[in-house]
Formats: sequence, C-alpha cells, structure tokens
Amino acid sequence: MKKQIYIIHGYDASPQSHWFSWFKDKMRGLAEVEILKMPTPQTPKLNQWLETMKQNVNLGENSFIIAHSLGTITSLNFLSGFANLPKLGGLVLISPFDEPIEEFAILNEFCEPKIAYEKIKSATNFIKVIAAKDDYIVPCELSLKVARNLGVTPDIFENGGHFLGADGFSEFEFMLNLFRDASLPKTGDQK
Repeated sequence: MKKQIYIIHGYDASPQSHWFSWFKDKMRGLAEVEILKMPTPQTPKLNQWLETMKQNVNLGENSFIIAHSLGTITSLNFLSGFANLPKLGGLVLISPFDEPIEEFAILNEFCEPKIAYEKIKSATNFIKVIAAKDDYIVPCELSLKVARNLGVTPDIFENGGHFLGADGFSEFEFMLNLFRDASLPKTGDQK
C-alpha cells in the first residue's frame, strides 16, 4: 500500500511555498502527497488549523505527517487531541517548537494546549526532528526540546536557516532521501 504523506505548512506560507511542491513532484509514483492549504496563514487561528487537519488527514500505518514551523505545533496539537490515537506511519517535524516565541506573539495560542508526547511516541512508528543551528525564526534550542520530549535524536543542520525558499530550500534532498528509503516505515524505527 502506498504511503500517504500530508505536508502542513507554517505561518505566512502556502502549498506553493519553499520546497513543498518540489517534494510532491519528486514523490510522484512513490507516495500520495497532499499539501494542506491552512486557513488565513498571515493571521492563523489554532481552532481553524486543527479543523483543517481533522477534515483532511486520515491517520493510519501508511500515513505520514511532514510539518514545518507553525505546522509542527499544529500537528502535535492535532495528534494530542485524539482520545485513542490511531497508529501513525511517521511524523517529521522541521523547525518545531512548543512554547511561545517572543517575536511571534500572534502564535502564542498554538502553544497553550498541553502536548501528549507519550501518546504520540507510542502511536508513531517513525519520528524525525530536523533543526538548524542558524535558525533565525525558531531558536534551535526550542526544536531540541521537542526532540527530547519525543525521545529522538534530532538531525541538526549547521546552515539551514528556517528551511525556507529564501534560505535556499526550494529543494530539500534530505527530506526526499528520507522518504525514498525503502525501509520506511518500520515499526519502532527511529524511536
């Protein structure tokens, strides 16, 4: 059965932003990739973003969520909201955070709910956290905390910035290689 990959973009972004469309094109024939269009990305509201995920994301052993920036905390909230979280093929978080960032107070409400890290860890076959030391939007330390909470060793880029098109990420070979790996998913992989 083919992998179903959902990409959840971040603040002030769209399905056409950064490396998302490139990744979808490269995965054609290997997986079904859906890039969700999150509502009002310049003035995001947690309840609207969660509702968009509820309407569009079907979880299962072959389902993967790739989330970037604000999409990461949205995805963590989405998964935490299940009374009984179904098994999930994998979760890839790029520049994740779970606490307020001073310069982006507009996003604080996304950090208010408590994240059910243990529930997410036990339901997810494959978890990957990607961060950059020179991230100028989400401090790297915040991403490292999320990785610790998920019990994974993060992949740290020396020079990745915030993994935006403006940072040279109109393509993202690391992500492509991750999903082209025929061994993905394996139960217990990367935990």
